Amino acid sequence: MALPVTLFIGVGGFVLATALSFLLATVLSLSAKAMLKASLRKFLYLLDSFPAFLLALGLLALFLKWGGNWDPISAGQTPTIISFMENLFSSALGAALVCTLLLLVPYLTLQFHQSLEEEKNKLYFRTALAKGLSARQSLVRHLLPNAFPPMLTLMSEVFLALIAGILVVEITFSLPGLGNLLTQSILTADYPVVIGLILLLLVIRMVVVWLAEACIIFLDPRARQI
Repeated sequence: MALPVTLFIGVGGFVLATALSFLLATVLSLSAKAMLKASLRKFLYLLDSFPAFLLALGLLALFLKWGGNWDPISAGQTPTIISFMENLFSSALGAALVCTLLLLVPYLTLQFHQSLEEEKNKLYFRTALAKGLSARQSLVRHLLPNAFPPMLTLMSEVFLALIAGILVVEITFSLPGLGNLLTQSILTADYPVVIGLILLLLVIRMVVVWLAEACIIFLDPRARQI
């Protein structure tokens, strides 16, 4: 019963954060306004510097101050997609998802943007511009295929590190997910549950690393020769 809550917050937040970060990084790379890029990057650096627990507590305070309905999913309730969507914008579940986005978007955007900027300085990108392609066309045809494999490695590392962030989010917003279950099991010395959760997290780690390597080999022909 705890797994769907963690999957919704973790996987859902990771997918949304990746899409939003990729969009912001692309806009930053295509934008010619240096002041706008510098201001946005400073804001992202500032947001990324906040500790997870401090960001979660601040968002919780704003959530309660603005009249949010504190009605988290109970531990005995069997969560479904319908119950998730009904509670998304009116309960702690939606606030936890927003908190996950705020934890991931700044770091992913900065890393994606740095990867794109490094590829823009290479000769093949300048050659594409010299042949008459626009910056947008060069980015789609040449830059993204070369910048995406390193992004996959970064995304797998961020997803694995997200487990610790979900622990903080679930405890702060009183959500009965795997992180909250692990904490309660440690406090009550419920060692079978602790061992089972640790083994589950290890399996998830192995699967994520394997999928990332498989995707890199599929997308990058140079990796097949290693």
